[in-house]
Amino acid sequence: MEAIERGALEAIHLADREGGPMRAVDTVEAVAGVGLTGDRYAIPLDRRDPTDDEVREVTLVEAEQIEWLAAETGSGCRPARPGGT
Repeated sequence: MEAIERGALEAIHLADREGGPMRAVDTVEAVAGVGLTGDRYAIPLDRRDPTDDEVREVTLVEAEQIEWLAAETGSGCRPARPGGT
């Protein structure tokens, strides 16, 4: 059996609309069959377009990957820290 590494959720970002700016939040409610309250994709199943078969998921990104990308590209990008810093 493979060992499971534990991690910590360091930041949560939502957007009100597609293409809109992401905003950091301290907490969020995850609603089964809907999504994250306040996010652009939080649409109850009964209100979704029946032809929309796009999968809605939460994206998790390791802070180490953001740090690596910043080092590789010189972008100055850095992982968000609790409290939005």
